[in-house]
Amino acid sequence: MNSHTPHFSVLRILLVGFFIYSFLSFVSMGFSIFKEFPLLAIEQNPQKIKELIEIHSELKQKKIENEDLKQELDEKMDKLFNPYNRLGSSTENFSMAINFILSLSLISFMVWYHLPLYKLFYKKRRHGDIPETLRKVCKIRIVSSPLLIGIILPATIILGVIFQYSFMVLGLIGKDFKTIVTITLFLKIISAILSGVLMFSWQKYRVQHIFLEHVFFPEELRNKLPALRDIKLKLRLWIVSLVTILLPLLMVVLLIITSLTINTKPEKLKNSQIELLLGEYIKAADKLGFKSYILKWLHQEGLHKLPGIIYVNAINTPILLLGLSVSILMVVGYSMVLMFFFTGNIVKPLYELQKHMKETEQGNYNSFVIVRNNDEVGDLVEGYNRMLLGLEEREKLKNLFGQYLTREVSEEILNGRVKLGGDYFEATIMFSDIRDFTSMSEKMPPEEVLRFLNSYMERMIDVIVKHGGIIDKFMGDGILATFGVPVRSNVHSQQALLAALDMKKALADLNQNRGKTGLPPIRIGIGLHSGLVIAGNIGNSHKTEYTIIGDTVNLASRIEGLTKEYNSSILISGSTFSLLPDEFKDTLVMDVISEVSVRGKSDTVRLYKVN
Repeated sequence: MNSHTPHFSVLRILLVGFFIYSFLSFVSMGFSIFKEFPLLAIEQNPQKIKELIEIHSELKQKKIENEDLKQELDEKMDKLFNPYNRLGSSTENFSMAINFILSLSLISFMVWYHLPLYKLFYKKRRHGDIPETLRKVCKIRIVSSPLLIGIILPATIILGVIFQYSFMVLGLIGKDFKTIVTITLFLKIISAILSGVLMFSWQKYRVQHIFLEHVFFPEELRNKLPALRDIKLKLRLWIVSLVTILLPLLMVVLLIITSLTINTKPEKLKNSQIELLLGEYIKAADKLGFKSYILKWLHQEGLHKLPGIIYVNAINTPILLLGLSVSILMVVGYSMVLMFFFTGNIVKPLYELQKHMKETEQGNYNSFVIVRNNDEVGDLVEGYNRMLLGLEEREKLKNLFGQYLTREVSEEILNGRVKLGGDYFEATIMFSDIRDFTSMSEKMPPEEVLRFLNSYMERMIDVIVKHGGIIDKFMGDGILATFGVPVRSNVHSQQALLAALDMKKALADLNQNRGKTGLPPIRIGIGLHSGLVIAGNIGNSHKTEYTIIGDTVNLASRIEGLTKEYNSSILISGSTFSLLPDEFKDTLVMDVISEVSVRGKSDTVRLYKVN
């Protein structure tokens, strides 16, 4: 994102666009005017041409400056060669006034429309406060600016063309000049369209790659802008092809057509004229000795059957060659500039996307890409940003789960291979509790109680997670953990007992540290019971918790409560013992406690004291 705030401007584009229009129309119309107007004037007014020649000769013979004769010569020249020679001075002044008003209105409207954007960028460069109302207006106008700039000049030119064409309809233009005036007006429209397309592409490029991120907030640019959807890429390619190939080609075709001369009486051509038309072909026939035969046949039969002969005369040939050369240069230059803007609006966002994808690959899930386009490229970038949000959320969940689960279990849950909606599980439940914690905490300040609990829980949680357990909940100083939920396991009882044994080791390390500071040791009780439980999400739309319920949970809690009575740190039920692998049992030192009555249970429970 650009840290430097650029200067906002549209006058540059308007001036360049008007210059391009003027250049295109001047070149295209200049050839037509140079070719046709003098010829038409001479053909239709031979007597006036003679008068001009006489006046010019008189001036030359006298070799003196005669202002009256010069003025008379200028007036006659203007009347002879001006296609609007029937316009009175008032009508001509009115025409100029209309053109001036249209031009002034164009500039005034464009400045008014973009004035909020000028203000916003000025304030940003001065680090001033930007009112929200100003920003809202700018958001709307910045996205519409390219289309407006691309339309306004062609629309103004076309209005002027319609106004000029009305002169011809009303008969204010000489009949002899109607064809050439029509062609020049048509060339004006083509030049205006070409200029408008270039102005649109230029402003769109500047908006997308320079201005956009200074008007919208970064979070807003993660999605497509609330504007009209851009034309589909496929259609835009066709339009660019039309503008860069067909329209310039049409101008070239018009240039060629207006350069052609038609002879409607080819049978009256002389041999020298025929030889000139046939060029190298008649020379080749002469070498073969067929020249006289071909000329004779053309005069007797060939030329009589032709309706006419089309050719480029000696005057029009250099004009045509020059026109074609200039046209080719114009087309190449115009196409290169237009394609730069067009491809830049597609390729640059893709390069930007590729760069951010590499950052994401390295683990940066906050590497969002600015959605600069409102087309298929914008859809692609917006989809990438949505994917990033999902990855970021997934990473947060993984980190959250990782506090209480192993990475493998977290992956299982996040990959959807675990049913969280509710299910039965064969699992081992662990309850652990700090002995006499209530009386101990009453003698400690609150902050010391929390510091002690956090230190204790950190050690215990690491051990439980290490052995594949999941922390279901904390109950003050107590921990409820499950093994075999939600990822099923065939060795959940062994995992739970190994965790309990390592918890005793972690407690011994903790007590050793406490002893160094003169604090008394703490003792814990751990109860394990295996059986069928129900696990799933419980809660409402505001708060949902994944937890376990069932008699197995209650019994594990009761067993933990008996650890103090039987002076044991770890008590396991007979069902947990029966699920342990035999080879694992052989490594344990356990005492069997006879059948015990447990509160809330009618049947007795066999317990094992793990030493």
